[in-house]
Amino acid sequence: MEFKIDKDFALFYGIMLGDGCLCLANRKNRRTKMKVITITGSSIDDLPFFQKVVSPILLRFRGKETNIKFRKDCNAIEYNFSDEKLFDFISRVGFPIGKKIDRLFIPKIFYDLNLVRYVVAGFFATDGIIVLTKNPNKYYPRL
Repeated sequence: MEFKIDKDFALFYGIMLGDGCLCLANRKNRRTKMKVITITGSSIDDLPFFQKVVSPILLRFRGKETNIKFRKDCNAIEYNFSDEKLFDFISRVGFPIGKKIDRLFIPKIFYDLNLVRYVVAGFFATDGIIVLTKNPNKYYPRL
């Protein structure tokens, strides 16, 4: 499958920035590493988002359904799958492999293609919040 950087990929990249991970896992034969993509969310809050937004994007990118796994021990849901081509493409665009910690950024290509708003939308959909804060006698929305 050939990938292109478009609004769906930009949204997906933002989702990965918030709740995703690219990691290398040991294979049983231990000669090579398996390239794993994981996206984790709350089974209480995120299931509709996974079903209506993330699943169709993954279907488009992978050409097949990707199952949501339910982790009842911690009220989590996740996609956890190996896809070398998608993994390599995300990594080449600039997504870090392993712990993200302080290595997250929006790559220049998204600015060049005027797609930053989709990256931000994906990131906000996973890690954003809107609250009303009383200051001092008025309520103000904050992101």
